[in-house]
Amino acid sequence: MLFRSDELAHTVGVPHAEGIQAELAACEALVASGNAAEAASRLATCEERLDPRTAPVSWGELLRIRGALNDLSGRAPAAHHDLSQSVNVFELVGERYQAALSQLALGTLSLRMGATTRARHALESAREIFKTLGARRDLAATTDALDALAHAPSAVVATTLAEADDVVVRRLIDASALSDLLAREIGRAHV
Repeated sequence: MLFRSDELAHTVGVPHAEGIQAELAACEALVASGNAAEAASRLATCEERLDPRTAPVSWGELLRIRGALNDLSGRAPAAHHDLSQSVNVFELVGERYQAALSQLALGTLSLRMGATTRARHALESAREIFKTLGARRDLAATTDALDALAHAPSAVVATTLAEADDVVVRRLIDASALSDLLAREIGRAHV
């Protein structure tokens, strides 16, 4: 997958949007293979080239991949933020399948963090969408995560005040790319 994505991304004459999609696919493959350094470098380049207002679906993908990268790098609060933002972006633009993929990632991260209530909400949301769309493989992964959740003890998620503040600020900055998303995040920040 990495080779094909690279080949497409670097082909002369490839439209800008398709080039970014290919780069995002390459970043996702790098994260999946555990190559965090190269994935981070390439993702930063994608982020510079991507305008969230004109390509919100690509922005949602970038946020999901950045969340996976943060998770891989041991930055769970940042990963949680990115995955939550990805869900919000996809929900705003009506991309139900993509939103469910981000919910699945958010749910499994929350489960590992011990945030069982958050995990249950995200995983149940993903399950309903995958069931409706007939996405069997994703539904099976979600069912497996829900089964693991049924046997997981609840835990208090320890986050420092500085980490919590950083996450709120980052959510607002990322949300400013889309006015509807910013309105949602401002509403949540006041809660």
